[in-house]
Amino acid sequence: MRIRTKLKNQIHAVLGEHWVEVEVTDQFGAAGHRLLSELRLPAVSQQRLEACLRIEELSDEVDVADQQLKALVGQDPRIERLMPIPGIGMTIAAAIVAEVWDVSRFSSPDHLCSWAGLTPNGHSSAEPVRRGHISKQGSRWLRWVMVEAAIPCAPGPPAAGAF
Repeated sequence: MRIRTKLKNQIHAVLGEHWVEVEVTDQFGAAGHRLLSELRLPAVSQQRLEACLRIEELSDEVDVADQQLKALVGQDPRIERLMPIPGIGMTIAAAIVAEVWDVSRFSSPDHLCSWAGLTPNGHSSAEPVRRGHISKQGSRWLRWVMVEAAIPCAPGPPAAGAF
């Protein structure tokens, strides 16, 4: 999804550089794609536009990979339990199961969070306890998918410097 968004943004940037407006409802639908492919721009911009349009066609490959993932792990009860959680789809659920595998090996939720590197560092000297950034120890893939799952659940735009 991220790559598709970057490509669409690049197409918007190329069109914006040349003050081109495509008058269709969905610029990336069938009619918009046809207009974009017929558009003629200066050589370098034309090559950028054509490359982005070619890569956009990889959506079919992404859909095939999604179907294969569903066939492979779709009936796993662990994935079925994760799917109702907001922000977690099939891909993220499969990644969580692949990384954690058997949750019973952790004595508590805190132990799992610590293993994943999602707990904050703590610095204390006598009375004041200062919490820092997450420790980033443990499974970087699990940490990454958990952060990805949390982003759409945030109440507003991320704060400046949040990442």
